[in-house]
Amino acid sequence: MVHEQLDKENVSSISYFPEFLKTNGSSAYRGVSHASTIVGREVLGNSCHIIIRNSWGGCSNKAGRNQYSNNVTKCENGYLWVSEQKLLPHLDGITYLKQ
Repeated sequence: MVHEQLDKENVSSISYFPEFLKTNGSSAYRGVSHASTIVGREVLGNSCHIIIRNSWGGCSNKAGRNQYSNNVTKCENGYLWVSEQKLLPHLDGITYLKQ
């Protein structure tokens, strides 16, 4: 459904369980759904990556270390590239607005 909405240029967001994204494996995120806006997709290597805009901001934590796990392929200015295969098991829902 994500691809269909991107093809139609509809504004879309996903809700997901974010613990798989964080480096510290914090249980604070376990069972809590988080929402992000989908801004695109890109094929990197042999897999499709969903590009999401995350409200958590930049790629580094307050100590200057990468705050994301290796499940995030690329991170730039609050945009995260996450392999579709790694994201799907953690997906909770999708919402979109028709243009």
